[in-house]
Parts: sequence; C-alpha cells; structure tokens
Amino acid sequence: MARYEHLPVFKAVYDFNLYFHRLAQGFPKDVKYGLAGEVRALLSNLLDQIVLANNSRDKAVCLAQAEHCIELAKIKSRMLQDLGALSVKSYAHIAKTLVGISQQISAWEAWAKKNLSN
Repeated sequence: MARYEHLPVFKAVYDFNLYFHRLAQGFPKDVKYGLAGEVRALLSNLLDQIVLANNSRDKAVCLAQAEHCIELAKIKSRMLQDLGALSVKSYAHIAKTLVGISQQISAWEAWAKKNLSN
C-alpha cells in the first residue's frame, strides 16, 4: 500500500477534519447532529478519497469525487453560517481552507493526467 502521510493535501484535509470536528462540538444539538454531521461525513469521505487516489493508478475518479465532496462541504458550510451556527470569521476560514485544498487537488489531477498519458 502506498504511503499518503507525506502528501501536503492529506495533511491539509486531516488538519481541517480536526478543526471542523472541534468547531462543531460547540454547535447546538440539532445542528451538531444534523447539518454539521453531514459536513463531517463529507470531510471524512474527502480524506478517504485522498488515500484512495494516492493508491490508484488512475487517480481521476477519486480526485473528481474529492472535488465533489469539497463543493458540497462549501455549500453546507455556507448554510451553517446563514443559520447562525458559524461566525463570519469561522466561515471565512473554512471557505479559504476548502479553496486551498481544492487547488491542491486540481494541481494533483493535472499532474496525474499528464503522467498517465506518458
């Protein structure tokens, strides 16, 4: 099995998972186990897709799924902010982090496509 701990994108997604789990502990119960639970599941799936992509020869499917998780997490995080569960500052940090992770995945995807064709 290929190693994944060295990947900057893995580290970013792992750290973001920890951040969001800690942040969600302060949410009201209905939000914590509802919408925030959905975001936690998306972030967990995102981490899974990073590991799977690293172990796959054709990384495109896993990376596309990772991008899908990011888009849904962005939308649901915005809903959390609109519902008042997230402060503007926390939402800004989440959005910025998700954009950074998305950029890393896009760069990895471009690298993978280039190297798969060689």
